[in-house]
Amino acid sequence: MVLKQSLLTLSGALGYTILKTRSNMTLLMDLVNHLYPSRPILFIDGGANSGQTILDLNQVLAKSKSKVNVEALSFEPVRSNYEALINNAKTCQHIDVKTYPIGLSDAEATFELNLAPHSYNHSIANNELYADSGLGREVIQLKTIDQLLSYRDLTNVLVIVKLNIEGHELQAIKGAEQLINSGEDMIFMAEVTFDPSNKQHAFFTDIFLHMSARGFVCSQMIEVTPSFDRDHRYKPAITYLNVVFCRQRASG
Repeated sequence: MVLKQSLLTLSGALGYTILKTRSNMTLLMDLVNHLYPSRPILFIDGGANSGQTILDLNQVLAKSKSKVNVEALSFEPVRSNYEALINNAKTCQHIDVKTYPIGLSDAEATFELNLAPHSYNHSIANNELYADSGLGREVIQLKTIDQLLSYRDLTNVLVIVKLNIEGHELQAIKGAEQLINSGEDMIFMAEVTFDPSNKQHAFFTDIFLHMSARGFVCSQMIEVTPSFDRDHRYKPAITYLNVVFCRQRASG
């Protein structure tokens, strides 16, 4: 325990989260409970993959003393991932999960996606990297968050948008301008990088400037992953992290 605490202290001093002691959804829900207690939640799960995030969130809600109604809309365009997502969604007893074989972007479109060797690496932004993967291509459907929520009454609902779409996060955020312009309380959580040459992840500065201009504040940085490993060629930049932006309505 002493060694673990020492390592945590050192990692904090370095600015990295080297030891992951609490899950992403645990940290996020701590923030939600502090800023927006007892609010029904609509959770937009962009880039759901096989459902890792909703499984994590389901566990957090199962252990929570405060019972909150949570509806999740999970979007995953790659067929094999989507099939796994459907199965995992069925096990979530504390979330009303609806699944969609759709990707999120800034416009409705179809896209020919080169399949990556790892299920979590399929990427519109970095598509050319996988052109010679030998795994084939798949035509995926893209829609905007605004399109998908156009029929919803979001009065008194806390909308949380989580985006892990391998470098296409800013485009998905731009597809949510009507939602953002509503002025309601909401949270955006996006996977970003501090390396501008890293096409697999959205660049932090681009996301930060876009969200700040719309009244959001950067509230959390979760799962900070440093770059001192061979896969990332020892680049002196944080490889990726999940950054959380919050906005609260002005009182009165």
